[in-house]
Amino acid sequence: MKGIALATAARQAAGSQAALRLMRELGENDFEASTTLHLADLAAGGNPEFARKAAQGMQLVAAGKAKSDPADAIGLSDAFRKVDCAAPPPVLTAARSAAEHAMIADTLTGTKKNPSWYRDQALGAIAVNGRQFGGPTQLNGAMTTAPRWLARQAAALTEDARAEIATSALAVLDTPEWAELFGPAALAEVPLAATVGGQVIAGTADRLLVTAERVLVVDFKTAQRPPAALDEVPQSTLRQMAAYVAALEAIFPGRRIEAAVLYTHAPRLIALPAEVVERHKPTLSAAQ
Repeated sequence: MKGIALATAARQAAGSQAALRLMRELGENDFEASTTLHLADLAAGGNPEFARKAAQGMQLVAAGKAKSDPADAIGLSDAFRKVDCAAPPPVLTAARSAAEHAMIADTLTGTKKNPSWYRDQALGAIAVNGRQFGGPTQLNGAMTTAPRWLARQAAALTEDARAEIATSALAVLDTPEWAELFGPAALAEVPLAATVGGQVIAGTADRLLVTAERVLVVDFKTAQRPPAALDEVPQSTLRQMAAYVAALEAIFPGRRIEAAVLYTHAPRLIALPAEVVERHKPTLSAAQ
């Protein structure tokens, strides 16, 4: 956690994307960098005290001096679920992280408040149910009301279609059992490259969760008609994930490699059993 002042200065000097790259080069992962920039935006938007409190919570967690209370995490999830907040997923994820870490800081000082209070402070300038939270800032360098963001990114779609996209994205982030995929330990868009059986396997993992015992690789799919079960997953997807597993076995020898596919439209996470992955490894081709 490199600090709000640095994030603010980097954005002012070089813009949002360059600031993100700088934070990563200084040692922050994608999740931490995005949250730090979110806190910088909250501070610029008129809520520096809350931003500093959330930053303090991040530092305490990083130092191993504090951790999230599961009951508080559930309370925050419920608080965010109760508002119709169609923000870009990266912004919403950063807002939830800010709320959680501010609550952690207040817990240690005995000043913890209701989860909805942290939600409201962390949402900043996101428009929720027709009203604006926080100051007139642009979170993560982009307007965060859904109509403006989605209209720019998907102008050819109807308003109803854009609303459906936002709803699906929030449903993914709101699923408690998938929290680790979007938490601080998970890596996003990770390049993979390894030589297996004389051929080079290269690709990009949407999410990678690495622990001392196992590595979980997850690929996101946006199919409008996602498979309902494992036996409906396309062969091309199974071959792709088998290639990723083979590469990761070479990169992380001795660790258990697990694979899954997250269909965001449903949303639905389908785990790929080891025996299924093994059956598709012989079909690896240079195209993988």
